[in-house]
Amino acid sequence: MKEWYDEQFFIESTYAPMSAKRNVVRLKKYDYKSILDVGCGEGHLVEMLKQQGKIAKGTDYSPFAGKLIPDDFTETDAVKLPFKDNEFDIVISSDFFEHIYEEDIDAVYSEMQRVSSQVMAMISFKKHKKRKIDTHVTVRPYEWWQDRLPDVIMLNR
Repeated sequence: MKEWYDEQFFIESTYAPMSAKRNVVRLKKYDYKSILDVGCGEGHLVEMLKQQGKIAKGTDYSPFAGKLIPDDFTETDAVKLPFKDNEFDIVISSDFFEHIYEEDIDAVYSEMQRVSSQVMAMISFKKHKKRKIDTHVTVRPYEWWQDRLPDVIMLNR
């Protein structure tokens, strides 16, 4: 799976900057100083939040990710985040959970909860139609995700 997220994957992704802008707006109603973006891709959201004076870091397990935020990026698998318990006020993921195999979702979610008591996610409920490889390996309806991630603030609705 890791090989799917090569340099070309990020070059083809035009969605990330728009999604980051929307998430910056969504986050305005929350009081926080520090945030971790799990599955940050190139780092658009982290970059925008840092410009607002937030403490922001990003993780992704692709070596091609984080290019916009090299000093605030950690290449790691989300099943074992290298951060202290409750290190962040918020953990966010945008278009990330559907890229995780179903059997790993609980471990990833547990790690996100460990590093912050407030977890937010925006999840896609569709298969990719334009990509050669469909990297959305866990596509389920909204209600399934609500049951699986009960304490997550879902940013989709």
